Amino acid sequence: MIDYLRQVPIYQDQTLQEYHQWLHQRLLKSYIIYCSENDEDWLWHPDDGYYFQYLVHHAIEAGADSFLQDLVSNFNWMTAKINADKGLYDLSIDLCNCKEYLRNNLKNWENVDELLQLLHRHESSFDIHNPDVVQLLLMIGPENHWITRQAIKLAIQNTRFHRSYYWMIKTYPDYETSKVTWVASKKIGSVLNDRTVRCSNSSQGKLIMSINNNGRRDCQISIWKVKDNQIQQTDSFLQCSYEMKRCQFVQNSCKILLWYFKTSIIHGDVDKNMGRICKLEIWDTCIWQRQHKIKVPAKVIHTDGIIQPIYSDIAGAALSHVKYISQQDTIVIAVVYGNIFGCISVNKSNHACDLVSQFVHHFSHIYQSFQSIDSIAVSDDRKLIAIQSLDEVLVFTIMDGIAEKYVKIDAPDGSRKLLFIPDSYCLLIYEYDNSQTLYEYNLTQFQSKKQLLIGRQLSQSNEKKENVIDISYTFINDTPVIMQLIRNELEGYCQVKVHTQHQDGKTVLLKNLKGNYHRCFLYDDFTSAILVSAYPYYLNSFASNHGMQFWTIIVAE
Repeated sequence: MIDYLRQVPIYQDQTLQEYHQWLHQRLLKSYIIYCSENDEDWLWHPDDGYYFQYLVHHAIEAGADSFLQDLVSNFNWMTAKINADKGLYDLSIDLCNCKEYLRNNLKNWENVDELLQLLHRHESSFDIHNPDVVQLLLMIGPENHWITRQAIKLAIQNTRFHRSYYWMIKTYPDYETSKVTWVASKKIGSVLNDRTVRCSNSSQGKLIMSINNNGRRDCQISIWKVKDNQIQQTDSFLQCSYEMKRCQFVQNSCKILLWYFKTSIIHGDVDKNMGRICKLEIWDTCIWQRQHKIKVPAKVIHTDGIIQPIYSDIAGAALSHVKYISQQDTIVIAVVYGNIFGCISVNKSNHACDLVSQFVHHFSHIYQSFQSIDSIAVSDDRKLIAIQSLDEVLVFTIMDGIAEKYVKIDAPDGSRKLLFIPDSYCLLIYEYDNSQTLYEYNLTQFQSKKQLLIGRQLSQSNEKKENVIDISYTFINDTPVIMQLIRNELEGYCQVKVHTQHQDGKTVLLKNLKGNYHRCFLYDDFTSAILVSAYPYYLNSFASNHGMQFWTIIVAE
């Protein structure tokens, strides 16, 4: 194929550009003739590893305007292409290239742009394993719109030929009288088993991070901006070719820290270090520039009083938690290997470093628990670090990667969440499994090592009537605010209860909700709340049989 397209002109009056265009036109015509001779729709050509991947490219180079116009309205071909590409990413690239070509040639490119924006908005609802673009557009297509009309037309044809069966939404919301409080939706959670919204109150505004298709070729980290009561899409995104284990904002900034195993899961680069080396990267999302790249061991072992990397397949403590700390001229990264807690220190001027072979010289061993360490939390000034295991919670003061002192917390039993109140040394611990109680611990002036600190109880659920399903807490205009998301089991509805503490006393605000919500989030000096609801979204028989649910982010006043 490459040799075919590299031929030189056979006519003297042809320019090289004209000849190449003629070759693309000839190739396109050959595809159509092949399908006609085999009594097939040329849009259902067999997947030969080239046709679906490069058809749009050849159509653009051939200048086949009408061909492209027909192509972007044939959702059956798009379904076949997604099946061949194993994802939406390549279709998105083809539609973008098609849109730019038609716009540059003053053709009708608006239809392509409308379709592209609609697919991007609802891509998190698309079933990659059993794709059907016609069925998706029947559900999400606007009323009396060309996209919906074309989807209905193709659905009738496909049903007639027993290709598939469809359903569609017949009742549409009245947008003139119903206020729509969202403009975009994404799957919550950045990596596997992570159901936390990543949000930052940065100098660029309130930011939300989402990660789609982690571990696939079309994996993408996107940044969304919260403004007023809307989540607005930005042009800030990063394509990744690695399966990320964690991705998080550095406290209230535009920087993110991500870490992943060295081996690429897309290209299958298998080497002797597979699964034994992790990479930590720090990115500035304002300009999407990588500032630091650090290699660390994926597993360590404690022998003879030394923490050292493992270079064999024997059992060891695996890297489980990472937190970025920056102090003066040193980058300090708090890490947890199983039950081992410590800090890695590197100079800020060192933008790429391999600490695997020199790990013992850069790692400061701070604490070793009897149980695995479940989570860590860092204060805004990055001087206090709290860690928790099954039976204890401890807080350390850190300076240049060295622990100066620590305090043991008299924490409640059960499942706990840790969070420092913004711009303070007050630690909040929420026991969400048994008592559903929030405790505050003032760490401003703890002095002695091994000091037992007892906190005060801030809130507790009413076990007779209310079931607290989530809680969030922050400071807004220097006023402490606590929000409880409550399900009233007797009445069968949800409500939010907001507690504020000020000089004149305590205020409690109560608001009943119409919908069924599952999570709530408050952020520093952000005067709205983020509520999250889950709802079943059945795209096919597989989803309905397996109870598949999707999450939607909603910003509420």
